[in-house]
Amino acid sequence: MELIVILGLLVVFLIPQILLLRKQRRRQQEILDTQRALTAGTRVVTASGMHGTVVRVEGDAVELEIAPGVVTTWELMAVVRNLDAEGRAAAVGEQGEQGHPENH
Repeated sequence: MELIVILGLLVVFLIPQILLLRKQRRRQQEILDTQRALTAGTRVVTASGMHGTVVRVEGDAVELEIAPGVVTTWELMAVVRNLDAEGRAAAVGEQGEQGHPENH
């Protein structure tokens, strides 16, 4: 009986932790993929919330134009979102919704 209670408690506390770790790993992999795919002209957001356009990627550094003619250098690890990719994904989602029979 005690063994069943102990196993039940382990399941209750371990399952959420395992699911949380999987979600964090997935998000970390998405960020790494975003950083690897950066090219000049890509609109991005840094971890601190700075929006900019990639001018150049060189090694572990990325140059972002944050205003016309203002170029700053950031660690590549600071880039966490690709606004262009998110915009394309949103556009595809909207097109899919418009074509759905329930939307007519």
